[in-house]
Amino acid sequence: MSKVVIFSFLGCLCFVYTLNLFLRGAWKQIIEGVIGLLIVITVIASFFLIGWRWGLLAILAPFVLVGLFRPLAQVVARKILGYRTGVDDEPSSIEGLLQQMGSGDKGFEKAFEKIGRDADKRRQRLSTLASKSTISSVLQRHNVSFDEYEKLFNSLWSSALHDLSWEIGATPSDLDSLIQMKRQGTSDAEIWSHFRDFK
Repeated sequence: MSKVVIFSFLGCLCFVYTLNLFLRGAWKQIIEGVIGLLIVITVIASFFLIGWRWGLLAILAPFVLVGLFRPLAQVVARKILGYRTGVDDEPSSIEGLLQQMGSGDKGFEKAFEKIGRDADKRRQRLSTLASKSTISSVLQRHNVSFDEYEKLFNSLWSSALHDLSWEIGATPSDLDSLIQMKRQGTSDAEIWSHFRDFK
């Protein structure tokens, strides 16, 4: 019975943690830290309460559960907020870059190196996406080159749709809509409103 209780509690924590990733607000980071700490405590406690074999499974469980809960958490967050959000998988961390720039003579150099590395990683990830049949068929249908696809993505990445940029770039229907809207000269505000999908 204790195994059921431990894993049920761990499952609940993982769902709330995943849901919080899609929510917005001043308490978001604090809630993320508290729930993360509770997950770690629960995993450690499982070794003592239900044995080391189940403890090893408890270590893996959060990684699996967060991935499994992600689609459901996004739907629930959308119901709560009334608009579509995404997870910042690669936050811009402007504050971190500014701190690095101010940390001595080589601060600027290190900050720009990091920006360059991040851009290279994004380009590689985009290249992988563009090679998928579902995405490449959309790009081919609209006669969009990889460089144009990258520019479309970067326009999202540097906008108020930053958190949805990967989702839009990797979803054929969203990408199709984005290409059409850009070619029709749709304003950034209308594009933002379309993809946020306010209820």
